[in-house]
Amino acid sequence: MEKIKDEKLRKILQEMAELLKQVYGNRLKAVILYGSVARGTQTEDSDVDIMVLVDGTDAQLREYDERLSDVSTDLALKYMMVFSIIDVKYQEYQDWKTVSPFYKNVAQEGVVLYAA
Repeated sequence: MEKIKDEKLRKILQEMAELLKQVYGNRLKAVILYGSVARGTQTEDSDVDIMVLVDGTDAQLREYDERLSDVSTDLALKYMMVFSIIDVKYQEYQDWKTVSPFYKNVAQEGVVLYAA
C-alpha cells in the first residue's frame, strides 16, 4: 500500500478493502490493485482496477455478485471514480499466475491492499 503516494486514494482503497472484508468474510484471501493506478500511470479518466481473491467455487462467488456491485456503485457515487472489481477464485489465481498473461501482470505489477 505504501506504493500509493496519493493519500486520498490510499484512504479510498483502505475503505474499499474494509468493505470487501465485510462482504466476503473469512473467504477473502487478498485484495489487489492492478492496472494504471497500480503502476502510477493513470489519467483522470482511468478506472480503478481491483482483483479480489476468494476461497470458494464459481457458484459461491456468484452469491456475492450483488453485494460486490453494491460496493463498487457506492464507492463510485461517494468518490466520483469508476471502480472495476472482479472476484477470482484464489486457487485459480495461484494455479495460473505464472502462465496467464493477465494473472502474471497482476502478480508482477499489482499492489496488495489486503492479504489474509
